[in-house]
Amino acid sequence: MSVRNGPRNITQLLDCVVHQVDGERVTLEDILRRLGTRSYGPGLFLISLISMLPPMSITPGLPVITGSVTLVLAAQLLLLRPYPWLPRRLLRVSFAREKLERVVARARPWAKHLGVVVRPRLTTACWPCSD
Repeated sequence: MSVRNGPRNITQLLDCVVHQVDGERVTLEDILRRLGTRSYGPGLFLISLISMLPPMSITPGLPVITGSVTLVLAAQLLLLRPYPWLPRRLLRVSFAREKLERVVARARPWAKHLGVVVRPRLTTACWPCSD
């Protein structure tokens, strides 16, 4: 699914992930595969949020770690990876599908507000991707 034909906002994207995941258990890899290249945005957002929060931002060494992770994610995006690489151990982390549905339901109001700022841009100029 390309950005042009896919969900237009974050709430639609979250709903698509919930409906496309099969089975009683969901792995992180399942979610990343469903999100495709659109999984980079939330990853970069969370890392930047961690580095900006007051108690975390003054922790010695944390800015270097978050900066390095940001650099690795950005490099993967530039290399046109279909979704971010994570260690196999993290990709295999699984949880109940019901938990995913609850998290998406709780995130929906936040996603509506965030969707005003975060949305696909330059979709006519987007690189060919395997979403």
